[in-house]
Amino acid sequence: MMSMNRDDFSALEGRYALGWSVVHFLLTDPRYRGAIPAWLTTLRETGDPGKARDKALENTTFEALERDWKKWVTEE
Repeated sequence: MMSMNRDDFSALEGRYALGWSVVHFLLTDPRYRGAIPAWLTTLRETGDPGKARDKALENTTFEALERDWKKWVTEE
């Protein structure tokens, strides 16, 4: 989902619920809690969404984030 372009994400069934669940996970899981503030700060400073995403997730991979999020969703 995070690597999708805007058109593909817009066509995704349940995109709002999926997006919100990822945001909620990022805000509440201690391993990822700083990701959203880092993303917002970098986006404001650079205006580059790619750089902001890379900064926010610099200590993890998409694969690890997806694995941890799926586990969190199924265990909640």
